[in-house]
Amino acid sequence: MVLGGLLSYGVQGSPLLYTDYLTALEAPVSDALQQYVLGGADTERVMNILLKQGERVTPETSDVFLDNVNFLLSQASYSSYQPTLRQLNIQTLLLNGEAAKGVAEIAALPPQEQEAYRLLWVVGLMQLNQTSQAITTFNQMPPEAYQENPTPALNVAQDMVVNYGVSSQALHLPGGGDEALAQQLADFYEHNGLYAKSLSEQTRRLSMLPTLPEQQAYRWSLVGFAREHDLVKDERALMEEYLKVAVTEPSRVIADEGVVNEYSHLLVHYYFDTRNHSERSQWSDGLLEAQRRFGKTNPKTQQAYLENRLYRYDEGRPTFFYSDVVSLATLTQQRSAITSVFTPSLPSATQQKLLAGYFSIPAEPDETSFALAGDYAALVEECDTTLPMTVRALKGHQLTQDKQYAQAQKCFSSVVWAQTELPERMISPLQQEQHQVEYVTMKEKGDEAAMVAIAESGSADMRLDTAMFAVNAQPMSSARLSYLAGLEASLALTSEQQGVVDAQIDERLRQSGQVALLVPRLKQTPERHALELAYWSISQDETEAAVDYLLMRLAQPTPLTLADDIRIVRYLDSVYPSLSQEVQQQVRQVSNDGVQTMVQLRTDEATLGSAFDVEASDTMVAVQQALATYNQLKAKLSSAPVANASAQLWLLGQLEGRFGQFLTLQAAQAPEALKPVLREQASQREVQAQRYVRQVVAQKVEGVMDVRVLDAVLLMGEW
Repeated sequence: MVLGGLLSYGVQGSPLLYTDYLTALEAPVSDALQQYVLGGADTERVMNILLKQGERVTPETSDVFLDNVNFLLSQASYSSYQPTLRQLNIQTLLLNGEAAKGVAEIAALPPQEQEAYRLLWVVGLMQLNQTSQAITTFNQMPPEAYQENPTPALNVAQDMVVNYGVSSQALHLPGGGDEALAQQLADFYEHNGLYAKSLSEQTRRLSMLPTLPEQQAYRWSLVGFAREHDLVKDERALMEEYLKVAVTEPSRVIADEGVVNEYSHLLVHYYFDTRNHSERSQWSDGLLEAQRRFGKTNPKTQQAYLENRLYRYDEGRPTFFYSDVVSLATLTQQRSAITSVFTPSLPSATQQKLLAGYFSIPAEPDETSFALAGDYAALVEECDTTLPMTVRALKGHQLTQDKQYAQAQKCFSSVVWAQTELPERMISPLQQEQHQVEYVTMKEKGDEAAMVAIAESGSADMRLDTAMFAVNAQPMSSARLSYLAGLEASLALTSEQQGVVDAQIDERLRQSGQVALLVPRLKQTPERHALELAYWSISQDETEAAVDYLLMRLAQPTPLTLADDIRIVRYLDSVYPSLSQEVQQQVRQVSNDGVQTMVQLRTDEATLGSAFDVEASDTMVAVQQALATYNQLKAKLSSAPVANASAQLWLLGQLEGRFGQFLTLQAAQAPEALKPVLREQASQREVQAQRYVRQVVAQKVEGVMDVRVLDAVLLMGEW
């Protein structure tokens, strides 16, 4: 009950005898006060004594006190104290539990006097359980009444809330009274350990603050209060409200940046902890908006915002999650943020986004960056300057392997090797590959000058290829041959490579029939081209030169082909008689089976003219001697290398013919009985000779000079 505190003021008057007055002030409640009045005591001192008794009145002494009050009300000399006495009367009635009488007393007063009793009236109504009327009466308190002495009103309101269960929100006091009441109730509840109720009243007071910044500052203190007293749900709700209110205005953030960072972190980690799934539906991404706004001007806050976003979306990882990863990595210049989420199983576009972010961050090259550059290169179709330089280099390598040289050149063309993140062991091979790609690209374009410029610092194979390209690039002329000779020098070709190039030049000249340009070149290295020079000399009927070149070739250890062997042997056989003794001697010294056989056949041929010069007088003896010679020569001519086949067959034909002629002559001289036999044998020899001649003609080889074939043809013309 708050009745004792409703009256705490005194009255003014003339003093009573001081010693008696002091004694009376401290005396218990009794009807002695009435004796003071009857004894003519000073009214002021009597009233002060009464008021002192009012401070000590109890239910046991209230009847005596009430009797004293009514006694004074009946005294005319106390008419000026009527308001105070009536209030004491009503207050005491209420203290005695006679609320109905007290309320009736107040209601009976004139309206202009009732205001002084409003709080007592409210108390009485509450005792009578007339709560609604009590609330209405309380809420009608004039501002001046409250402002004059707010404490009693606040105490009555507290009593209504605490002891009678009236909602504090139902009570209204003028002039800031509502806020004061909320604070008083909050203090009361906190003092009594009712922290949730205290926080509720403090939160109610929050809405009464005039400006959002004031509310936010107070809300921050409430978060601290809730945290201190383990009011977890309330703490979380207040933090969420703080973050929501912070962004109610588009032009500013109504909050402390440090507080925003703290609350954002705590809330996102609460809702998206892997152990907490049940309450995620209550989350709103708008709770991070304040942090996002602050992050526009503060990199540290931006980092915190991105980290919160990543934590929030880590489980589902939508597409924009990876954009946030790149933003965080770029902001912190930490590639590890990207490598921690990168995996080849991600969609191609997402991988490219991550890798583009990865390589936009400066860092020392390592095996990871090298591997990721390879992954990145495999994802893109072609190069442009937006790709990291390392990726361009590796993409160029991949395209080179696929023989897409034009695209590879596009990749390599903008690579500055010192700025790549490639291991040292990779740079040199890739640089060589770059040169190769540039070279091939220029080759495809037919840009000979560019090819030469690249090849001069390229590999030996590239230099050779450049020279070979130049050989085939344009028609041959004296000027072109001079240019090619200078090119061989500028490309620093090895002697072996020069031989390859020269051979190709010669071949082009052969194919184009430019003999006038070819032969002088061949004569520069006659040993290498001896056979070709010999054939050319043969075609020009330059027998001496032809034989010299043939002897030069026959002196070389490299075996001849069968075709060349035939051509050489038959040519030498054809011109042998026209050669000088010295040259014939050189021919005889050649270490070649065909040539040696040719020389031997020439010797055998010389003996055929006298082979059947038999001097015996007896025909049978002469025939027997000739037959022995025939058999001996035929056996000798029975085998020879292929190259000597035409000469061999020719000589066999000559042998048969001469033997037949011999038999014909012997038949003319022979006895009659022997003539038919000899003539038959002579005829057979003639037939066989013609058969050999035809075989000689069959030995003809196109383009091969063969006097034996020529002789056989002429002989056949005589038949």
